[in-house]
Amino acid sequence: MSRAATGALALVVAGCASGTRTEPAPRFVLPFPVDSMRQSVVAPGVGHTFIHSSQGPWAIQVLDVRLDRCNTIVAAKGAPVAAGRRKTSEILRGLDSTRDVIGGVNADFFSLQTGVPTNALVMNGRVLTPPTNWPLFVMDAQDRPHIGVFSTRADSTLAPFHPREAVGGRPWLARDSVIAPEVDTTGQA
Repeated sequence: MSRAATGALALVVAGCASGTRTEPAPRFVLPFPVDSMRQSVVAPGVGHTFIHSSQGPWAIQVLDVRLDRCNTIVAAKGAPVAAGRRKTSEILRGLDSTRDVIGGVNADFFSLQTGVPTNALVMNGRVLTPPTNWPLFVMDAQDRPHIGVFSTRADSTLAPFHPREAVGGRPWLARDSVIAPEVDTTGQA
């Protein structure tokens, strides 16, 4: 499988020319041995960190985005409906024709038969798939990020608030900046 794995959707960072970040993200303190760590500045307000640990083995990619530097996070999919699959790299290329795409991240699991995400997908306030009992990464109407479990109200909006953008994912990795105790390495927690 290529680095841009086939996925149901992606989180995309769309930027503008303003912003002054020239240094990479701060170094991470991790609870496992790290063989190597490389950091770079991708764009103003956006840093990339690559972490390798043979213990996992893990190759971890971190995109550190400063939202106060004119960067916006949007949910994206290869089609305007829930069904269908495209590689993340193809989704990003398609978005690049309408905005300045800086990077993207695979999100949520999906049905191999239909490509429909297994958790909520909200794009520009429109619910394409409803939430489950797994956490969501959401951007609210004021472009603030949140992680939490959401539900569907009778009017088809989400609670505790209706996000502008939302994607699912699992397992829940951290709470209050601490690794969640129920996380296991198989991704089933």
